Amino acid sequence: MMGHYLMSELVRLFVSIALFKKGPQDVPYSWFLFISLFVATFIIEVLTHLIPDAKDEVLNMAVILRYLVITHAVFIAIVYSIFKLHGHSKRFLQSLTAMTGIDFLMSILFVPINFALVFAGANENAPIVIFGSLLYMFLLLWNLFIYMHIFRHGLSVSPLYAGMLSLAMFALGISM
Repeated sequence: MMGHYLMSELVRLFVSIALFKKGPQDVPYSWFLFISLFVATFIIEVLTHLIPDAKDEVLNMAVILRYLVITHAVFIAIVYSIFKLHGHSKRFLQSLTAMTGIDFLMSILFVPINFALVFAGANENAPIVIFGSLLYMFLLLWNLFIYMHIFRHGLSVSPLYAGMLSLAMFALGISM
């Protein structure tokens, strides 16, 4: 019963961050929480990459794992460097946990969209493809603003500067 309560409180916390009502300062300072969220997000991302594409092809598991390990390691190193350079390394774990919690929620939201887009096949004009693509873009944009919110509060910087950091991290993620 206690575990269920804690889980629902964590989900509420990350939803509140996603709705800009709370910030990374409200996230518990816990390596255990970060690692748990990281593993859960990693598993969802692996499963998402195992969804066959329109040609019914699936990537090799070794390729998927190597890609995810490298991208996550680079992401964590860059976020740490940003916080260290700004003199806020003590806020790094809470901010990274907030980002990981948001990534977990977004990963869950992306799964049905990915399935819908893949199973719609090559029919690019199907309403489900158009709606799914628009929803996907909306969620990516929303994620960008959430990261901006986390950087703003975690680094105590202006919204413009936080937005530039968020955009830079987004561009990095796309390029990898």
